[in-house]
Amino acid sequence: MVIIIIEVDIEKLNNNIMTLSSLINEYEEIRLNLFNQLKDSTLNWHDGNSINFENEIYLEKQDSELFLGTLKSKQEFFEFVYNKYQGIAKKIKCNLNNKNSLISIIDTCYNSASDAINSFNSIDRSFSYPELSSIDNQKKVLIDIKNQLNDIKKEVYNLFDKIDNIEKEINSKINALQEIKINDFDYYLGE
Repeated sequence: MVIIIIEVDIEKLNNNIMTLSSLINEYEEIRLNLFNQLKDSTLNWHDGNSINFENEIYLEKQDSELFLGTLKSKQEFFEFVYNKYQGIAKKIKCNLNNKNSLISIIDTCYNSASDAINSFNSIDRSFSYPELSSIDNQKKVLIDIKNQLNDIKKEVYNLFDKIDNIEKEINSKINALQEIKINDFDYYLGE
């Protein structure tokens, strides 16, 4: 059995997204300036090397556009994760394998509350005594607890299902992400 533990710090993830966005903007600006300057450097250079150099610049620019696209897709992925989890909690730590044991614990508490309510129901009410009011109040408290446990169980089911579905979507998107590959720009002026 594969143990699946989810840990997400929404605030930290958002900070990382903003940092990545800033770095992408900076990269984009540097990239545009660099390729404009390289293009300008070939305007007054006319020999066999200048044509080759211009072709290499063009290829390198294409590679840098692919790299930029890959960075942006990773940013979009992190934004997707952020948007999916931000409505759940600020920090999430969840072991998806513990769903059944957690539900079982809630069921045990629910059954204990039911048993206690049944015990209250079996109290002889054929005559009046001063504790009857207190007994009825305690029974109401247990009924409220039982109802709350039922609501908690539904919430736990829904939360685990929601996280499980989010994780399936995330895994699907991870498989679609491209690996970032950075090539060296190495141009040799032949003699």
